[in-house]
Amino acid sequence: MNIRDFVSVIRELSFTEIRHEAMIPPRVLLVSFDIEEGERWRTLIFGDDSRPFVEVVSPSTLDVDPLAFDGIVSIGALPLELSRSWADRFRRAHEEMRLIEVQPDQSVLSEDLNHLRRVICDLCRDRSVAFGRYLETMREAATSEIVADTSRVNAQFAALSNIPAIIPVVGNMFAAGADFLVLTKNQLMMMYRLAAIYDRDLDDRWQVYSELAPVVGAGFLWRTTARQAAAMLPFALGAVPKVAIAYAGTYAVGQAARLYYEHGCTLSGSELGRIYEEGLQAVNSARGRLAIGSEHEERPAGPAIAGQTDRF
Repeated sequence: MNIRDFVSVIRELSFTEIRHEAMIPPRVLLVSFDIEEGERWRTLIFGDDSRPFVEVVSPSTLDVDPLAFDGIVSIGALPLELSRSWADRFRRAHEEMRLIEVQPDQSVLSEDLNHLRRVICDLCRDRSVAFGRYLETMREAATSEIVADTSRVNAQFAALSNIPAIIPVVGNMFAAGADFLVLTKNQLMMMYRLAAIYDRDLDDRWQVYSELAPVVGAGFLWRTTARQAAAMLPFALGAVPKVAIAYAGTYAVGQAARLYYEHGCTLSGSELGRIYEEGLQAVNSARGRLAIGSEHEERPAGPAIAGQTDRF
């Protein structure tokens, strides 16, 4: 991709919705029988500065509109009558009740809290940018969710784009480069979301990309070369490498952007290669989630039930 193609891609992208979602502060309802205990969990999960964004109530509070919140965190199970009442309100509003139930004796070790934050961002993924932008403790989970989700989408698209390779000669030529623009657009949108999380000026998208161009430029180069080589293989041999390359390449670009925003550093070729290897390992661990039509990326292991409720 030359500079003219790059500029053309950016001009075609629409950032209005991302900017709009990023600028709206998140709202979380935390339900606890003991308000003091609820405040403790609010601080543990969302941080000391989360009070404007997280409202702590008891189940006996009847004047709370659950539809006004991006997600609901319950310390212990919600009372059955309240759960049914709220579920009915969401159903009538054609909305999903995003509920995370945390066991009161849940471990508060750092890795367990990070696991919980990641599931919150996964369940409320359309608001993960706002979670990371306004709540510092949620930033790592939000960036991880965005990078993983984009990597999964690109991997699935790479699998679909390899189908034309069944057509002799012409199919191979199409598969060698037709998907590049779509994968690149997804990566650019991912970078813009990360910029939003790290409080960059969202009105100047050119500044965002010029800032990150040296960070991810090498990633675009080796990813393109590798995918084109894989596309020249027969379909049965080429599909899996292309999926892995799309996933690992997107993962590497996302991690490079995240490290730049966090520490102000760019990565060397060897460091980018190391992150790419991490992405390939992530492909193996998420293999079952990369099937076409899968809605969720591999999330940290944790018990969950059907629907939009997660339990810890």
